Amino acid sequence: MTDIQVFYKGDNIVQLKAVGHTDYAPLGEDIVCAGISTLIQTAILAVNKMYSIDITQCLEDGKIELKIPEQTEIQIIIKAILYGLKDIESGYPQNIKIKEIR
Repeated sequence: MTDIQVFYKGDNIVQLKAVGHTDYAPLGEDIVCAGISTLIQTAILAVNKMYSIDITQCLEDGKIELKIPEQTEIQIIIKAILYGLKDIESGYPQNIKIKEIR
């Protein structure tokens, strides 16, 4: 199970943590893991390339932590990624769990 925690300050997402493996399929065949990884890596890449900001706090096997600036444009990127993660969660609730902490 991949547990994702989304931390808010008001309406802004200020931190995102993802821990664990989805265990949907063997390594290299896990479409759930691939979807989660692609979304999160796209957020990191977009913020880095568009705003020259590195939001990565921790990037290890089975763990990623992002510190998110409260800039409006960056919030739009992160919230769009969160919609994608929630969509994956709705299809694979046994493999991904999102908890929003306000």
